[in-house]
Amino acid sequence: MTILNPDGFAYEVGPLIGSTEKFKLYHCPHSGYNACILKIATLPEHNGILDREADLLDTLKKEAAKAQAEFSAHAENDNAFLNYQLQFPNLLDSFIDPNQGKRRINILDLSLVAEELRQLVPLSHIISREKLRVDPRTSAWIMGKLLKLLVFTQSLGIHIGNLCRDNILINREQHYVMIFDWSQAKMSDDTLKPAEAAIEIGQVAREITLLLGGDPISGLLPDSDQLTDSRYENYLRHLACYEETDASAAHRKFYVLIRELWPNEFYPYTAHKLTVL
Repeated sequence: MTILNPDGFAYEVGPLIGSTEKFKLYHCPHSGYNACILKIATLPEHNGILDREADLLDTLKKEAAKAQAEFSAHAENDNAFLNYQLQFPNLLDSFIDPNQGKRRINILDLSLVAEELRQLVPLSHIISREKLRVDPRTSAWIMGKLLKLLVFTQSLGIHIGNLCRDNILINREQHYVMIFDWSQAKMSDDTLKPAEAAIEIGQVAREITLLLGGDPISGLLPDSDQLTDSRYENYLRHLACYEETDASAAHRKFYVLIRELWPNEFYPYTAHKLTVL
């Protein structure tokens, strides 16, 4: 099946890969890139959420480029990059198709973080389908990148709204972490209120605790040779209890702790059979 945008550009629509009440997702290989998705509203009355998502993704892209330019102007290392653009889809196109019942379509490109869609896995699949739990050092690079994203979005007044494990995708080999669906996100004219920021920080901490095979309520983690004391467990619990209201401070403290616990080096994705505490 082929869909044309208003300029007559053709998008080849592949198989259905997911759906919700308000939108459907189809594989949409584009210009040699296989990691592209066509997202279409299920009904015209749901066009608004995809319209807002398109505007927000465009804002994120522009702000990421702006932040990188400002960072590069003062960076001592020419190869230092913030890479905020890797943590959300790249919006290629957005239009209303009269041949599809006047429903809005967003074309999303994920090729910056994956050559193939199968390389990206939601955290929920690791837990529920693969029945695995990651080790602490693997959880650290996932948690660190989620906090980094929150530093960026919260400074822009963006409330992501959907930080559940189904919406957090990772590329296990390349250590990419992405929030896929931004249809629930909202943007204000100022930074997030402390209580709102704390909730988002707490949400990702609870998801990481669950990914570790821990209890997101008590904060208890499985025993691990990588945890010689309780500092990592305690800090995740601190965040999960909504006790940190500043993502930048949480991110900074997190990496101070990580550098004290483990070497500053690339650590491959590692998972083990999930056990119940």
